Amino acid sequence: MTPPQLAALTAGLVFSTFNSEGQTLTLTSAPNGQWQSIASSADGTKLVAVTDNNPDQTGNGVIYTSTNSGATWVLNKVPNLTWVAVTSSADGNYLAAAAWNNGPIYTSTNAGGTWTASGAIANQWQGMACSSDGTQLVAGGDGTYLYISTNAGGTWRAMTNLAVQGWVSIACSSNGSNIIAGSPNGPNIYISTNSGTTWRIATNVFTNGANGVTVACSADGSRLLAGAQTVYISADGGETWTRPANSPTTPNPPCRVASSGDGRNLAAGSPGTGVYVSTDWGTTWNITSNASLSLAVQSLSSDGRELVVSVYGGGIYTMEIQPCLASDATAIATVVDGFVVTATITDNGCGYTNTPFISIVGGGGTGATATAVVTNGVVVGITITDAGIGYTRAPTVYISSPIDVKVGMIQAVIPTFSNLAYGSNYQLQVSSDLITWTNQGSAFSSTNPSFIYPQYFNVTNWNQLYFRVQLAP
Repeated sequence: MTPPQLAALTAGLVFSTFNSEGQTLTLTSAPNGQWQSIASSADGTKLVAVTDNNPDQTGNGVIYTSTNSGATWVLNKVPNLTWVAVTSSADGNYLAAAAWNNGPIYTSTNAGGTWTASGAIANQWQGMACSSDGTQLVAGGDGTYLYISTNAGGTWRAMTNLAVQGWVSIACSSNGSNIIAGSPNGPNIYISTNSGTTWRIATNVFTNGANGVTVACSADGSRLLAGAQTVYISADGGETWTRPANSPTTPNPPCRVASSGDGRNLAAGSPGTGVYVSTDWGTTWNITSNASLSLAVQSLSSDGRELVVSVYGGGIYTMEIQPCLASDATAIATVVDGFVVTATITDNGCGYTNTPFISIVGGGGTGATATAVVTNGVVVGITITDAGIGYTRAPTVYISSPIDVKVGMIQAVIPTFSNLAYGSNYQLQVSSDLITWTNQGSAFSSTNPSFIYPQYFNVTNWNQLYFRVQLAP
C-alpha cells in the first residue's frame, strides 16, 4: 500500500512572492518535497513539516523544523521513514510525527532538537492531533483503532469503543477533551467531548459520502470545520452542520482545512481548488490563490493570521491573513406592483456586534420597513416587515454602520461688528480672494454699536474666506 497523497500535481512554481486577492504568498526556504503534513505553534513562529519521501525523492521521508516562521529550516535527525502526519503543542516544543507503512510515532520535547520513538505500536498511521500542552496525543491510521496517549506518547491505549476505521484526520480542543475524527468510510465524522470515553456520529454532513476527510476545530472544541469534496462548518460542537454557499469545492478531495483558536478565521483548499479564507466564522469565503497553483492548506496560527500552505512535490508557502475590518453592509430593494417585496444583500459588511437599523428611503412610496439578520458579525439576511405602498421605482436601502457614531469638529467663525452707527443699514459681504465681494444674507439695521452676526461660516483654513461690512442704502 502507498500513503495517502495530497495530489501528485506538477507545481512549477518559481516565484518567491505572489499577490492574489490582496493576500501575499511567500515562498519559504524549505526545499521542494512531498509535503504531507505541517503543524505550527500557536503564534505561527515554530513550524514542523514532514514528507513521505526525501526532497530529492531518492529515499524515504524526512522532518524539517523552523523557528522563524519558515525563514530558515533545519533537517532533523530522524529515521528516513514515510512520514505522513505531524502535530505540535502551542509553544512548539512538544512535537509528534507518525509514519505510514507499518511505521512508528516519534516525539520531541525540544522543538525537534532530538526525537525518540514513542510507545505506540507500528501502524499505517495517517492522522494525529495533540492538546495545547502536548501531553495528550490522539492518532489513527488505515484500518486501525484510534489510539490515545495522556503522557506525551510514553504509553498508548486503543479506543476500542470505536470500530476499526481508516482514520485520516484528527483534531482536538486545547485541553484535549473534545476530539473530532474523520474517516472516508461512512459515517465520516466522529465526535467525543470526554477525551474519547464516549463518541457520537455527526449527522447531516457529507451525506453523499466522502473521498477522504480532513477536520479542524477551535480551541474550545465548539466550532468545527470539515472538508471532503466540499466544506461544512458547525458552531455547536457538531450537533448541526451547514455548508457555506461560497465555500470551495475540490476536484481532488479531501479539501484540506484549518481553524484559528477562536474559530473566526478559517482556511480551506487543495490542489485544483485554490486557497479559500473566511474571516467571519465561515459565513463568507474569499479565494486567495489561483486554483492552478496546486496549494494545499496545512496549518493556521491560533490568532488566525499566519497560514501555511504547501505544494506536493514543491515548496512551503506562508500567507498573512488580513483581519476582518468593520465595514458597512449594503443591499438593494426590489419593487413589485408598488410594494417593496425583497431587499437583496450586495455586501454582507463585517464587524456588527448589534443588529443594525435599516431605513428604506425614496422610490416614490412610503411606509416600507425591514429588519436585519446578523450572524457572526455579518449581515446575512434582510426581512421586509412592511412592504409600504406607492413605490414607482426601487428605493434606497440604508443599513447602519457597525462602526460607532463618531463626533467630529470643524472650524467655524462668526463675524462680529463694533462701532456701528445707530439706525444705519449695513450689508455683510464675503470674498475668497479680496477682489470679488458678494453680499451675504440680507442687510441689517443697527440697533446697537456692537453686533454678532447670527450665522456660522465653515472655514477649513483661516485664509479661505474674508469678511467686510458696507453701508447699505
